[in-house]
Formats: sequence, C-alpha cells, structure tokens
Amino acid sequence: MPIIFAVGWLAWILVLTGKKEHSKNIASLAAVAPLLGLLGTVMGMVHTFETIERFGFGNPVLLADGISEALLTTQAGLLVAFPLLLANIYIKRKKFEVFPE
Repeated sequence: MPIIFAVGWLAWILVLTGKKEHSKNIASLAAVAPLLGLLGTVMGMVHTFETIERFGFGNPVLLADGISEALLTTQAGLLVAFPLLLANIYIKRKKFEVFPE
C-alpha cells in the first residue's frame, strides 16, 4: 500500500505545479493507482486462500487479515485515483497556471 500513496504524492507534486505539460503524467499515474489497488486485492485474497488451506474455515478471525488487506488496498487505489482524475480535468480546462514562471 505504500507504493500507491507514493504514486499519489508524486502525482500531486505535478498537480501543484499546475502546468498543462504534466497532464499526461498525471493521467498515467491516475490510471496506475487503481491497478496497484487491484494488485493488492489479489494479494489479499491469495493470503486469505492460503489461510483457508492451512487452517480451514474454523476461525474467521484468521480470514479477516487477508480480506482486510484486499479491501484496504482497493480503497487506497481509488482514494488516489479519483482526486487525480478530477485534478487532471481541471488542469486541462484551465486557462492559467497556478505558479506562472
């Protein structure tokens, strides 16, 4: 999950520059964030199935770890992607730069 937030921070640095040249980079990072979240979801579910294989269905507390990993990484990917998409649209449509040179 730290990778998803690193992608988000990098993209927000580009957003704060406010330049239209960075629009493609921001769009790319916004597209990558949900994919990283999906990767974390798959890893969390694999963790859950490995727990089921080792210990069975007897203890739901053991299953909760993998399921929470899957849900949290999905949430992180979406929390990074949605604001970046909105920021990208804003930067494309605006007529001025936030920090003109």
